[in-house]
Amino acid sequence: MNGLDLSEQMILDCGFNGDDMNGCKGGNSGSYGQVFAGKLQGQGPHEKSYPYLESQPKLKCPTGNLPTYNSGAFVKTPLEDYFCTEEKMQQQVKCKLQ
Repeated sequence: MNGLDLSEQMILDCGFNGDDMNGCKGGNSGSYGQVFAGKLQGQGPHEKSYPYLESQPKLKCPTGNLPTYNSGAFVKTPLEDYFCTEEKMQQQVKCKLQ
């Protein structure tokens, strides 16, 4: 599996709380970043193994072991900036080459 193609559905299902993370009925996008960095610890399955379900989300985090996809990226802290520029984004992203 090539490329950074993490499962959006996993973030929707694991973050659902009916309030600020309300699946397909809206929500605060910054909250989903917190789920990815916190609860999912920056790891998740690839889109191919946990596909997007469009208007029929599960809205419940799977309890079984799903294969995680190591994209090489590590999410430590989610950032929310509605006035972000390319320069600001470059300052926030730190790459570690091995």
